[in-house]
Amino acid sequence: MESGITLLRNIILSFVLSLTAISSTSVAVFAGFDATSYDPPVYVTNLSGAAVDLQWQTVLPDKVLSPARGGKIQPGATALRADEGLFWFADVAGGKPLKNVVFVSIVDSNGSIVSQSVLDAEIAGMLDTIEATALHIVVEADSTLTLAAHSVN
Repeated sequence: MESGITLLRNIILSFVLSLTAISSTSVAVFAGFDATSYDPPVYVTNLSGAAVDLQWQTVLPDKVLSPARGGKIQPGATALRADEGLFWFADVAGGKPLKNVVFVSIVDSNGSIVSQSVLDAEIAGMLDTIEATALHIVVEADSTLTLAAHSVN
């Protein structure tokens, strides 16, 4: 469970990064860490019976936080490609695996989190085929979230 101080720090960092959006496949340096961001698609299925506002954001713990992305997903959507993709971060200098943590949230009209799910994904080896790597989000009938990241062959 994330402490209130850590959550507040992440929210502030998110706001700062959203003002200086990281473009896909660009190199960004955060706290002495070189990272390249990739922008694969996000596909959403909504089984909840109601429109939902989704937000997703990628974190490398204590290193980098992507800008929040998302959109309104209508009921009945099936494998709908979202307008905004996802950030995957890779180590530029070392080429070693990085654990990307993706937070996906259903938010209300005030931006408060109604439901949230977290996906940890180590993306080494997937970067050569990043165009085929996508995040799949399912809003279940009970408004819980199911997440999967995989390569589509």
